[in-house]
Amino acid sequence: MQQSHFFHQGEVEVQVASGSDPAQYEQWAARTLAPNFKDREIEFVEGCTFAAVASVDQAGRPWASAFFSVGAQLFSVKDSSVISIACPMDNGDPLLTNLGQNNHLGVLFLDPNNRRRAKSMGRAEVQSDGQICYSLSRYFGLCPKYIHQRSHEPQACTAKLTTASSSVTLSKIDRAQLKQSDTAFLATFYPDHGADVTHRGGNPGFLRLLGDTKIVRYPTTQEMACSTPSATSG
Repeated sequence: MQQSHFFHQGEVEVQVASGSDPAQYEQWAARTLAPNFKDREIEFVEGCTFAAVASVDQAGRPWASAFFSVGAQLFSVKDSSVISIACPMDNGDPLLTNLGQNNHLGVLFLDPNNRRRAKSMGRAEVQSDGQICYSLSRYFGLCPKYIHQRSHEPQACTAKLTTASSSVTLSKIDRAQLKQSDTAFLATFYPDHGADVTHRGGNPGFLRLLGDTKIVRYPTTQEMACSTPSATSG
């Protein structure tokens, strides 16, 4: 199989299995995947109040986390390829611990109100002040398909954050929430390629549970060519 400059072996295998020509993906990537921001994209990134992120734990398992901003700027673009992230993680989420062990980070910038999203991959370092310094290796915009429009205005929250917990099975509440969901985020990791986080959307029920385990699945389509082979359960 021909070596790809932009895609790892698993992605290429799925491209072939879906009937696509990997050379076309390669040409698209060469035109689209930039290692930095263009001026017009800085305003979008700095205005985002939500993002999904992918990090990797010590065992090499990918984790998806969420960034929220409540009345404060979440992302500050320092130059064309470096972002400072005001990280609010203090509720047991594994992100900061993961970055201390593996500096791969994927960030999906999402504005659901305007149905706009963009994906990035790179490496990150947690600073002494708790900020995350994120250096991009690639950034590109995505189409608005399956983004459900909803208001996302930051509001003050008086509720206390709960400590994260883990389980090897899905509870009754977990299963009910997943069945009603119209949006999901998938974190993936492939060695020497990086951490990646992908947005998935559909009508409620598009996520299908396999028993009461942590595994969920959704209908496989051609767009899975950029995520399926690098997914790891955890």
